[in-house]
Amino acid sequence: MSEKNFDIYLDFNYFKLNLAAFNKLKNKLEYYKEQPYKSYFENNKEINFEKLNALVEENIIEMEKSIDEFVKDIYLIIETPQSMSFELSVIKNNEGKKINKEDAMYLIQDAKLQLLKSNPYIEIVHIIVENYVVDSTKYKFLPLNINCKKFSIDLKFICFPKDLIKNFEQLFSKQQIFINKIICSNYVQTLKFKNKDNNVCEL
Repeated sequence: MSEKNFDIYLDFNYFKLNLAAFNKLKNKLEYYKEQPYKSYFENNKEINFEKLNALVEENIIEMEKSIDEFVKDIYLIIETPQSMSFELSVIKNNEGKKINKEDAMYLIQDAKLQLLKSNPYIEIVHIIVENYVVDSTKYKFLPLNINCKKFSIDLKFICFPKDLIKNFEQLFSKQQIFINKIICSNYVQTLKFKNKDNNVCEL
């Protein structure tokens, strides 16, 4: 199997489908198209997947002809009123010991499991650390090797309904396309005011 030359991005929002192909070898955008369409049912928050099916197929074929490469996987960016956010704080009694990365990862994983157990109908698409709190002092970075009595993390989870994600997976599976990552468009917009060096596909 030949190595693919392009990263493919599809952005679904309320009024249009944006398609982009980024050439990894040349490090530049080589294909971009905005396809207007009515993505939602009348007076309803749900996406009209019947209309999307034909639209996606038509535009994927057009993109493949333009870049001379089959689209096998994509990064999917979705703007939807169905997105949800949850905020949780998890705490560890550190007993005066030093903070380490493993402690932080354990707390984040524990919070994730708690959230999914309480909300089995959702899928987490982004986990954002808002603050690390060491004995009442807040940090925006993980303060390693600091001795403390209590250590906690303030987290935000961006989520989509499982049914929505399943519908998108089925939509692209018809085109034999795998979704590398699902990204919340509303969250991406906030990154304009944060670290501009962040790669959206790693968040």
